[in-house]
Amino acid sequence: MRLEINMHVHTFRSACAKAEMTLQAIQKRAEESGIRFIGLSDHVDLPGDVWRPLGTLEEVSSGKWDINFLAGCEATVISPRKMALDAQTAERLDFVMVSANHYHLSHVENPAVRTPEEYAKHYMSMLWGVTRWGRAAIVAHPFLHGKLGKILDPYEVIQAYDLDEVERWIAESAGNGISLEMRPGYAGKAAPFFREIVKMCRHHGMKLSLGTDAHRLREVSYPDSFIDEIRQLDIRISDIIDPGDLLDR
Repeated sequence: MRLEINMHVHTFRSACAKAEMTLQAIQKRAEESGIRFIGLSDHVDLPGDVWRPLGTLEEVSSGKWDINFLAGCEATVISPRKMALDAQTAERLDFVMVSANHYHLSHVENPAVRTPEEYAKHYMSMLWGVTRWGRAAIVAHPFLHGKLGKILDPYEVIQAYDLDEVERWIAESAGNGISLEMRPGYAGKAAPFFREIVKMCRHHGMKLSLGTDAHRLREVSYPDSFIDEIRQLDIRISDIIDPGDLLDR
């Protein structure tokens, strides 16, 4: 399998990305790595952040590029009822990626009781909110909440999910054009869980999106181990979203 798509790359406009993340440098790194499609996903953590993806959209639209740039964003889900991104901006972008587990941000709703079981329930409520919103194309880094590591074990949250509810969400959300991101590191300790997720997605027609969440140039390309991870999770070429389908939405 050739990895020609990376749908989760931040430019220098994201505050957490390195200054080296210019479009010219990203393109060069992508070409060196055999990547033909790059999804640009600058953060929209608050409504005032829309200048980030809109600036990238303008730069992509006004330039001539040797690879395929899709100008999108990574929008924070603030609560099951509130998104950081407005509908008008969402319509202007090539795609919308959402993060429903930015629990480390002070303005993002957390469960009242901070246990693995309550985080699992709360995250599912965030995902149902994404489905109701109706404008998301990709859910970034799903289910595994690494940044909760300071207060609890993220793998205990993995064990606490109600898989019947997860499958109901996948079945309903697939029809809304939502895909799930699979990224390097998911074939580690949580591999059995994510193999089951991949199987559910295939059964219900939900596509998978590949991305590295790149904040620096070396992260634009995939680690050599990712091909083995893809095999471990039984991800097939037919499971992966076609970037052209995002433009047709």
